[in-house]
Amino acid sequence: MKVILLRDVAKLGKRFELTTVPDGYALNKLIPQGLAEASTPENVKRVLARKDKQIIDSATQIEVFLSACEALKESTITLAVEANEQQHLFKAVKESDVARALADAGYAISTDLIKLAEPIKALGVYEVAIQLADKHGLVKLEVIKK
Repeated sequence: MKVILLRDVAKLGKRFELTTVPDGYALNKLIPQGLAEASTPENVKRVLARKDKQIIDSATQIEVFLSACEALKESTITLAVEANEQQHLFKAVKESDVARALADAGYAISTDLIKLAEPIKALGVYEVAIQLADKHGLVKLEVIKK
């Protein structure tokens, strides 16, 4: 049976690929779990349109990401957190906190694009990596006491 994969399936194929699988595998596993759908002319058209839209959206997302990286090179993002007298934070700064600080500064960068080697646990200035596919950028983050 020919099916269109709706998600990446290990040892079978990637999203939006047309592949042939045994009928039982398609009818009992792939289709009920939402991993694939039957390959009909209507489904093929719809999936190809969705694939084209996804390609356009990802290209737009890369352009927005690159423009944000350029703007962030010149600026420092400040994040105010609670800390004790020894400069240690009560709560570690994670990717979600950095994303919130970037959003407050006007940059819509998703949490999954922010790469911290380990959570930030002290006050100071840090360089935080952001990455989208093979594009990289750095954000200067200043963690200050609230």
